[in-house]
Amino acid sequence: MIDHDVRRFLTGVFVLLLMCSAIKVSGQVSSGAGHLGLGNASVALAGVHSIGSNASGIAKLEKPVLSLGYAEYFLNSDTRSLTGKLVLPIGIVSLGFYGNHDRFGSHFQETSAGLTISKSFQSDLAVGIITNYHFINIPDEKQINAVSIDIGGQYTINQTATIGLSLRNFEQLLIDEANATDQATIAVGAAYQFSYQTFIATEFSYLVDSHTDLSVGVNYLPMTWLVVRGGLSVNPFMRYVGLGVIYNRFNVDVATSFHAQLGYSPQISIDYRF
Repeated sequence: MIDHDVRRFLTGVFVLLLMCSAIKVSGQVSSGAGHLGLGNASVALAGVHSIGSNASGIAKLEKPVLSLGYAEYFLNSDTRSLTGKLVLPIGIVSLGFYGNHDRFGSHFQETSAGLTISKSFQSDLAVGIITNYHFINIPDEKQINAVSIDIGGQYTINQTATIGLSLRNFEQLLIDEANATDQATIAVGAAYQFSYQTFIATEFSYLVDSHTDLSVGVNYLPMTWLVVRGGLSVNPFMRYVGLGVIYNRFNVDVATSFHAQLGYSPQISIDYRF
């Protein structure tokens, strides 16, 4: 039987390995608690948190939105994330900005920032691009500066269905594998609105030359001010649950993922609509 201290140490080592993979720059910011509750099946969704999943999703916002988020990954692993996002619709385009700081105790830190530009064409097609800057610090080991690019698009089929496509770390598709800092990820998905109260979102992602994942989430409004969410992903198999409260101009969302070996990763997001 593994005692608590050993379990915590092994968990920490595993999480550190996961985060050190960010040295191969991920090109993504925290998706936000609302999307986490859906299993991160968010490539076809619109809103401020599309900055973390599909740049084109902010094009549908008509007014500025500010979001702040906090996450803990695998409780007791001392792994945390702070995120700020801002969307400004300006004329024919929407601009998005984010700042994100991840840390694993004193062992690993990554600070990233990005600029998003998104535009709608007529009422059914939107495209967007994110340029990300990353500063990675492993004390007494190395410091890395890197840039990554994500591009995406969404197409609204009708009032109830939307499909989305996102290419994360797009620049890696254009350079030799030997010189790549990370593998590109291709994500496709759809969202279908069954009614005012309920929609379902799906996403299939492919980490080039590595593995695939499938996630699905359900969003339900039992009341006009309350949102209930749930989701699943298959590789690795994880479960997700979340709640959201809508109050005047504020959205407050909480969610957590659950991994069978590593446990819970809770997250909170607070959005303000100007």
